[in-house]
Amino acid sequence: MTTGEKITKLRKESGLSQEAFSEKLNISRQAVSKWENGTAQPSNENLNRIAKCFGVTVSSLLDGEEIITQCLDSKNSEERTKKNFSWNKIISILLVLVIAFQLSLILRLKNVINNQTIRMDNLQHQIDVLSSRINNIYMPTISPSNEDFLEYAYEVLGYNRKTNTAEVKVSFVPKKYNEKTKSEIVLKGEKNEFSSTAEMVNGTFTAVLSDVVCESGFSILGYLIEDGNTRSFSIGWVENPSTGYILDIGSTNVKQYSKGIRLYNEKANINVELGVELTWSPHLYPEKAIVQVLSDGVVIDEMPYESLMKEDFKPSETESSVALAESAGDIISSNAYFYHYIEKIIKNKAIKSNSNIEFKLILTDNFGEEYEQFINDTNL
Repeated sequence: MTTGEKITKLRKESGLSQEAFSEKLNISRQAVSKWENGTAQPSNENLNRIAKCFGVTVSSLLDGEEIITQCLDSKNSEERTKKNFSWNKIISILLVLVIAFQLSLILRLKNVINNQTIRMDNLQHQIDVLSSRINNIYMPTISPSNEDFLEYAYEVLGYNRKTNTAEVKVSFVPKKYNEKTKSEIVLKGEKNEFSSTAEMVNGTFTAVLSDVVCESGFSILGYLIEDGNTRSFSIGWVENPSTGYILDIGSTNVKQYSKGIRLYNEKANINVELGVELTWSPHLYPEKAIVQVLSDGVVIDEMPYESLMKEDFKPSETESSVALAESAGDIISSNAYFYHYIEKIIKNKAIKSNSNIEFKLILTDNFGEEYEQFINDTNL
């Protein structure tokens, strides 16, 4: 096959007319016609251009058809390589998308597990609160197998948070006694021991023990004195008397609205909602609540925490009496969230454009003791 015939074959396989082919090489159509007719031969420069145009070597234009075929196969192989590369690129992108989707599912699952854990912790906290309050219930304990007494009961009459002392009433009914029988009741803890003479009314001996310094619990010991002889025996157990007096500020949060907190020199524009979790008991509850606004630790404003002030924490006389025999959880919620909305402009010389604004809750309980807690985003 001559060079002209090879050029004709390659041109037609590429779908080019003589005119289009000549434009690619920047020569005349007549020159192309002469090459293909064999009346003229392309120069070395034009041979290089033709080889480059068809993706073959210069030698393949001069040598046999077998070499041309190999060169064309090489070109097809390059095209197949390009196609394979494109598919590999698509597959890689799909793999990246699948991995990203799986990671997002893992993160979502982790968030769900964290939320469930927080809920379980809150539930356990409420269970602990209710359990501690139930331990303080005045409830007779029947002991038919005891040789010394039939039943006993105890009641925490009061608790002083400042001194951590309580007033406890203990009663028991002995199996054997007479009108001259005298009795003494002792509360014995790991560190301290408290005693008081018991008075008998209708076969029940009752003693009120004052200034009992609270600890983890106390054994109740009974002493019966008859005709100069003393009988002693174990009656039961008193849980820590302070557990029935709970007032606790839990998690808090600050939610900023569209305006949020905007600061200027000597002025603050505040638009937030405060949230406070509170746990309380029928014996210990808030009577006053205020919230302070601070700028770099300086109080610039204060106001009533209205949702807390509107709540009537003090139990009625009926509720108080029922609380001695039933679960306090049936009388009043021991755990709730209270919210307070603030939208106001505060003017104060302590405010700077870069000040740190904080909110502090101050509670006063029914015994006059104060509790302070900064309100931050701790409920996450």
